[in-house]
Amino acid sequence: MKRKAVLFDFDGTIADTNQLIIDSWKHTHREIYGQEMEEARIIATFGEMLLESFAREFPGQDMDKLLRLYRTFQKERFLDVISIFPGVYELISELKKSGYLVGIVTSRMRETTIQALDSFGLTGFTDAIVAGEDTTRHKPNPDPVLKALQMLDIPASDSIMVGDSAYDMLAAKAANVETVFVRWSVAAKADELDAGARPGYIIDEAGDLLDVVKKYFK
Repeated sequence: MKRKAVLFDFDGTIADTNQLIIDSWKHTHREIYGQEMEEARIIATFGEMLLESFAREFPGQDMDKLLRLYRTFQKERFLDVISIFPGVYELISELKKSGYLVGIVTSRMRETTIQALDSFGLTGFTDAIVAGEDTTRHKPNPDPVLKALQMLDIPASDSIMVGDSAYDMLAAKAANVETVFVRWSVAAKADELDAGARPGYIIDEAGDLLDVVKKYFK
């Protein structure tokens, strides 16, 4: 079989880190402003680089202090709180058995991404990881997706990107990679995406991706 690749976002696509991220934001906001931050505002940042979100939500604040508050809170709870979405392990395992390359394209830092993949038993199934520190420009810019394709030595036409946010869809589309949106997304709903971020495919469950992959790569 000709080499084909499936690229996955991490947070909200492979791993359910939603509540941990929300709690980390709330903790940071309480420490700085002494009050709760609305969950809708937090969810609106999903898929965005943390530094970009902080610059907007905490104008004029010490960025190092913000990162320390957020990351210390999150690291102390990370592996105890996160979980893999139903069917994702089986999906990625089957993709590998079928000869597909698997890449991770995430705005999360490499350290915790690898920790989570290790805990899920997915590290051995992963052929490339592009994390937040690996590119200067981030999703929705195509650079992280393009870097993953370069690492895998795969053209855009032989790859597909799976994600849960408009940032994932826009980055993949800008890289000329086909898009798959997951309905278990908290970051956005498929019918709420702007026209430019509309995905090529939408799946309800992880296993549905196998049919999409077979159809797209036929």
